[in-house]
Amino acid sequence: MGFDISTLGLPSYLKAASTDAIFPLMSITDFTAIGPQRASHDVDAENTPEVQAHFTWLKGAHAIKTGLDVLFCQFNTFRPDYPSGNFSFGRAYTQGPNPATASATAGYGLASALLGAPDGGSFTIGPSLALLQTSYNWYLQDDWKVSRSLTVNLGFVSNTRLRLRSDTTSSLISIRARPSRSPV
Repeated sequence: MGFDISTLGLPSYLKAASTDAIFPLMSITDFTAIGPQRASHDVDAENTPEVQAHFTWLKGAHAIKTGLDVLFCQFNTFRPDYPSGNFSFGRAYTQGPNPATASATAGYGLASALLGAPDGGSFTIGPSLALLQTSYNWYLQDDWKVSRSLTVNLGFVSNTRLRLRSDTTSSLISIRARPSRSPV
């Protein structure tokens, strides 16, 4: 971090467009590449604050419960392919004695790199991604003790998620009866 790509002889407009000050990927024929591989630099920040409130009211044979849960899912990421560039140096520019005649044994990738003559490359200006999803969840439940051996649970759950330009709402109503367990 903090590398100035113009010190390699690259134009200053690439430095200005670079989204991160890191060493570029340099692939030189017959040598191991140096620099970060594709999408290897990742800046990620996530946050999930949550607010909850719950209330229970006991009245006779009823236990009424209600609650609210508000969840804010925040996701920010930045992961460009090649934020400072990807440059490859092959044998093509240093083949001889006739550079117009290709040969598998002529030329030297390191010599092409020292001359500043890449035979390929790319530079990515990748945008960052920021997402926010808000979730509103509410429930109401009544545990109704009909008799010593029977409790009926009635409930309603509402889940609402708001996303980027698309709102989805799903609701679930559940009614179930189960025998209560009394100490013997």
